[in-house]
Amino acid sequence: MTWPVEAGEIPALQVDYDPALFASMLRSNHQSECIRWWRAHLDPTYDRRAGVAADGGRKWLHVEQNTGDYVAGITGTETQTKFTPQGSWPAGSIMVTTMPDELPIGPEDWICPMGRSGSGAGETLDARAVLHKDLMIRGGTDVPMVGTISASGSSVTGSATTFTTALQVGDIVKAAGTSLRVSAIGDNTHLTLESAAPAWSGIEWARCDDVAARAPMALIEYIADAAGAYTVGVNVATSADGMRVQWLSATASPAPGVRYSIIYRYFPRYVVLPDGVAQRRVVNGRAMPQRVIARLLFQDMEQ
Repeated sequence: MTWPVEAGEIPALQVDYDPALFASMLRSNHQSECIRWWRAHLDPTYDRRAGVAADGGRKWLHVEQNTGDYVAGITGTETQTKFTPQGSWPAGSIMVTTMPDELPIGPEDWICPMGRSGSGAGETLDARAVLHKDLMIRGGTDVPMVGTISASGSSVTGSATTFTTALQVGDIVKAAGTSLRVSAIGDNTHLTLESAAPAWSGIEWARCDDVAARAPMALIEYIADAAGAYTVGVNVATSADGMRVQWLSATASPAPGVRYSIIYRYFPRYVVLPDGVAQRRVVNGRAMPQRVIARLLFQDMEQ
């Protein structure tokens, strides 16, 4: 480092550092991985005194960001299982290095390392994938959809609906307390159900999802209900974002409300600690590498 010698000037630290070169080295390092990143922001309806949002939801809302081809350096990985009389849960931490002008990760954000390829497809996982066994309820989570629907028998007509992008064959449609599986989709405003629906007429509706307790899922290894097992890849798969179980048939799938057993592998998510973010992002106009520390996110900690 050198210091200016002109009288009256404030000494400036000279940094022999090239951000572009560091970013290139980060991409080529064997410890670097593609990541999924959810940016956190406070729910505008959150009541600090009551400790809940208006709908009883979370303090923090998380929106997934497009990370493109950027990668992060992953070090200090630690995973363990803690046991108490009440049960067991996973615990651990991770250290993540990024360029702040590429991935400006902040406190309470979620991070999910996805391996060098950024994909967990099939059996060629190059990322951390943890085995999990669980019981799920078919269509246990209602997701409100846009538009309204009307029904005549098993035929459904929508108004301002987007059936082709919002639904797939095998999904569950719920309206006025009745849930039925989708057997065919004609276009954005026409679909067919597995059986006749009640006399729906211009009412709001929802898609009923099977949301994984620990996600994103990498792959499903086994799935069965009381009637027997289902074939992965034929009857069932993971959704494109890995967050839910995607059934592929209206008939070869559990009925709405039926419990089933599932074994799957998932990519652990980590939450960035509030005091675990380096604040020195720029020196003499040059972006400096940012390092954050995050802890393993467990389903009961997502509030």
